[in-house]
Amino acid sequence: MSGLDFQVVEQKIFVLEDQITADDAKKKAEDKKRDGFGVISKFFSRPNADEIQLVYSEKRYEPFWYVLCTTHIEYNRSRRIEFEVAEVVRNITINEVKHDTPRGSKKMSIEGVEYCVEDLRKEIFLDANTGKEEKEFRKYVDFKRRDIPQTEELMSGDNIVVPVKVKASFIIRNYLTEMLKPVKADDILVEQIRIEKIHLFFRPVYAFEHHWKTKDKYATIEVDGLTQDVRFGGKAIKQKLKEAISETDLFELGTDVVDLFVPGGGLAIKLAKKGSQFLKKK
Repeated sequence: MSGLDFQVVEQKIFVLEDQITADDAKKKAEDKKRDGFGVISKFFSRPNADEIQLVYSEKRYEPFWYVLCTTHIEYNRSRRIEFEVAEVVRNITINEVKHDTPRGSKKMSIEGVEYCVEDLRKEIFLDANTGKEEKEFRKYVDFKRRDIPQTEELMSGDNIVVPVKVKASFIIRNYLTEMLKPVKADDILVEQIRIEKIHLFFRPVYAFEHHWKTKDKYATIEVDGLTQDVRFGGKAIKQKLKEAISETDLFELGTDVVDLFVPGGGLAIKLAKKGSQFLKKK
């Protein structure tokens, strides 16, 4: 049995660069402000534009994780191979070994060894604040970006940075148990796990809170700083938030992941015994 080859290739923090200016985002929200108060404003009591005032605006950065994992396993397993034979056959020679056919039977079997190769690849997109998987974040990773050493760089001026509350170790631990299914193997020849990318992205979002004076109602419109999409029913944070976890701790895989790798045993076999236990850990 070979040893486990576990590699983490790339760990980086990126900020995605705005595709819209703050003024243009404000104009988009202004154009849609009468639609921001739901069904009442659309059908029953359409407000005049001058009844609705902008009372607050903010730019914030929301974090998400992008993780790319690949696994490669090669192993041997024993198998009894059955096949049919004609009644006239008395024996079969395979690799210079003669095998007599059972009398009165149309089937025979031989012992063989299967050489197996399994390759898996998985992309993970996760809200780094809530821990919820969000596959639609895939659309963001191709936008222009730049590396940053730490999140404090984004906190200049009035910008708000939503804190990261989910560590990379949580993602890796849970998804390795999902990717590496138990295998029936007599001998594991090669085990490779590559965490190709652990990328923490911050995406810009603009929020504009409006007040409908005659109804004394408030509504917030969000404008995506990348796609420029407008979303109703959003919320404004309105205050600077403290960093929940340091950058070093965010990327530290820690004992939760290392404990999956058991000396003297294949990773896939170990996960068969402990998978449910790790899924319960938080």
